[in-house]
This record gives sequence, C-alpha cells and structure tokens, in this order.
Amino acid sequence: MKKLIKLLLVLLYGCTFISCNCEETRVLVNNTRQINSISPNDSVYTDLSFLKDNLKGNKIVLLGESGHGDGGTFKAKTRLVKYLHSELGYDVIAFEGSTMFNLFDLKQRLSDNCENLERIIKNRIFPNWSYSNEFKEMTHYLIHNRHCLDVIGIDNNFAVNSNSTKFIQHILSKYNLKSSQHLDIKMFNDTYKRIIRSTRQSIKLQDCDLFIEQLSILINMIKASNKEITSGDKLILQELSNLNSFIQELKVDLDESVYYRDIQMAKNLIWYIENLYPNKKVIVWTANLHASKNLNQVIYKNNDDRYQKLQTLADNLVSKFGDDKIYSIATTSVSGNTMTYEGSKEIEISKTSWDYRISKMINYDYAFVDFKNIRKYKNIPTSFESTILGYHSHIGKWYNVYDGLFFIRTMESSTY
Repeated sequence: MKKLIKLLLVLLYGCTFISCNCEETRVLVNNTRQINSISPNDSVYTDLSFLKDNLKGNKIVLLGESGHGDGGTFKAKTRLVKYLHSELGYDVIAFEGSTMFNLFDLKQRLSDNCENLERIIKNRIFPNWSYSNEFKEMTHYLIHNRHCLDVIGIDNNFAVNSNSTKFIQHILSKYNLKSSQHLDIKMFNDTYKRIIRSTRQSIKLQDCDLFIEQLSILINMIKASNKEITSGDKLILQELSNLNSFIQELKVDLDESVYYRDIQMAKNLIWYIENLYPNKKVIVWTANLHASKNLNQVIYKNNDDRYQKLQTLADNLVSKFGDDKIYSIATTSVSGNTMTYEGSKEIEISKTSWDYRISKMINYDYAFVDFKNIRKYKNIPTSFESTILGYHSHIGKWYNVYDGLFFIRTMESSTY
C-alpha cells in the first residue's frame, strides 16, 4: 500500500511539473513577438509597432546590452533608436561612457556644422561603440538628425574619453581664472591630467585628496566670478560635481565604485531632465547591468551579495519618476561571438538557463519577450537561471528585473 501511495505521489508531482512547464511555455510563446530584422537600415517598423502601446505614458527607455562587444546589439539598438525617435517622439539620447562635457561639446560642434563630425563623435562617445563598424549607422543618424535629436552624456568616467583632458582647460578659459593664494591653476590642471590618465592600480590617494580639496576651491571661484548663474554655468557646476564623484570612486575598489557610478549617472540624467528637458522623452544607451531594475532579486553567486547592495541607474530613475515612467529593455544571445579585451570570444551559455530554453521554444532569429506582461501571470516560475548579465549564469526573479528582452539568437562581435 505504501509503495502504491508513493507511486501515486510521484505521478501526481510529475503531472504537476509537466502542467507548469506547459503553462510556462504557453505564456512565454504568447508574450514573444518575432522581430524581422536588426539591420539599422530597415525602416519598415511594423514588427516594432507594439512598442507604441508598451511605452504609452513612458518618459525614459533604457536600451541595454549584455556585453560592450556585441556588434549585433549595436545594430539592433540603432534600429530601435531610429524607431523611437522617428515614430514615438523620443528626441534626446543619453550615453553611458561619456561625461556631460564630452557630449555638450559634441552638441555644440554638431550645431555649428563643424567638419569631420564623424571623427568628433568617435572621440566623444565610448570608443567600444563609436569606433566599431556596427555603430557607423548610429553615427550617421546623429549627424543627419543633429537639429532634432539631442545627444547628452551622463557618465562620470572621465578616464574613458580622450576629450576629458580638455575639460579643465575649457573652464579656465571660460572664466579666465588665474592662480591665487588658494589655488595654483597649473598644479591643479597637472594633477587632473595625471589622475585621469592613471590606472586604478597606480592612482595615488594623496593626489585624489588634494584634488578634491582644490576642486571645492575652484567651484567657489566660479560661483564668485558670476553675479548671475546661467544655464551654461549650472551645467559646468554639475559636471564638476560629476568629476568629484569620479575622484571619490577612485579611492574604493572597482566593485564598490559601480554603486557610486550608477547613482551619479542617475543624478546627471535627472539634472538634464529637470533643467533642460522637462517635457522631453529620453533614450538611454547603456549596459544590461545599469538598465536593470530590482537587481537585488538576483543572486550574483553564493555568499556574494554585491547585487543586493547595488542600486542601479534604472533603480534610481524609478525612485525619482516612478516605475511606469521607466521602461527597461535588455538584450541577450545564446550563440555567436562577442568582442572582449582579449579578442573575439565565442558565447557559450548554460543549457539549463532560461535563455537556452526559450531559444528552443521559438524558431525566430530575433524576438522581443514582454517581461512586463509575463509577470502578471501567477502560475509560472518566478525565479530561474538566466545569462542576461554578461552571458554568465545567475539565479533571480528576472521578470521583475526588466520590462522587455530583445533576443538575438546568434550574436556577431563588434569589428573595428
């Protein structure tokens, strides 16, 4: 009798498991849309038209990527930017990897119709994107739409961009500041260049502390030099605050610095929206990590709570504007190659991951999975393994972390 009861329980469990899998499959398939193309030159947007309803009432769309060497994603995001701008009225694009000054300077040059605009963009936007062949169409689009699509930088990473060396020179020239008993201008400028050209391992903490002290003096000098603070002055002061946060980050380890960087990126974008673009809709070009909401619902690995400590760019924006105003799209792949600092690398993901399973459920090369709608269903697993973040497996409640997922079956690495 006991054996019979045990057998019945096993069969019952098996039927329940199969039922759950069938329900999950049905929900996933019903909430997955085929995307026809990732070519940035494909301007027939019928396959993207569903986003009009998804983004109703939205203010900020974050476009993520699993790796900064995913050339196929650069193409897909360029096509998305074109659609969002031309069809849905998003007329500001914000880039991770560029500071406020870098892209404020770019905006001025675009407006002035300077020569060599392609080269200027390469030197202002994060080089993993701007120097890649897969970003070329995005570069052309920014140039051709320079009078109706504003380009802004929100990062505080002054060490990434070569144009950052000119920031302090620009300030000294703009305000005609000279050395005083409180601030040696030449020493200040030399310290700045030395810091942003140094690696994290070689940076001297005394340089950081001295520079932060001198930076405070410089800010007070700028404020005192103008009776009336203009919008341009406010942007400079915000960028100096941005620079201060970057120097502060150099004093902590790399993992901890991400926490402060995301907070500062959010502050910079909020500043732009409140001061310059209160009625505009914004696209953010960034990584999946920064675009994630509720990352504390994902486990980095056993006995490592870094995701529980990190409040991302998206989290900070949600806190300010509300979840219904922030729409986050991640991208992922299950095969192909991505470019790393060691060269092109084959993508190999776990066959137990959600990403691998959905690649077997659908036969599309490109697809959009509506996480926001899926999380309304109660009879499907809420926590599972995924490789969305950098093609590494993590367990988490992924449907709560993004609003949508752009699936590219076979990734092509970026080329230069």
